Amino acid sequence: MKRLLSLLMGMLVPMLALADVAPIGSGNSDALIAGGLTLGVILLIIVLIVVHIAICLIPFFMARQRGRSGLLWLIISFFIGWWWTIIILLIIGDSTEKKMRDLGIQ
Repeated sequence: MKRLLSLLMGMLVPMLALADVAPIGSGNSDALIAGGLTLGVILLIIVLIVVHIAICLIPFFMARQRGRSGLLWLIISFFIGWWWTIIILLIIGDSTEKKMRDLGIQ
């Protein structure tokens, strides 16, 4: 979680440093509009990251249902893409331990 937060801050800090926002009441409305657009871009990036993490929960639950490590597959899906992770999980199927449990073999 610390690495994710440091990654987010590493992306956001340069954007904030590049924002050219004039003080309120300076009469420079173009700078305020540019600053507002920069803030909008930052918020859009944050929303997209949150949505990406939420979509990556699909492979998490698929992996848990198949007897595999959900956290590992969540991390994999975050980096290689949730669609690839779903395809890989569909191809490899259930874990050996889950198959044995389903058959009642100890």
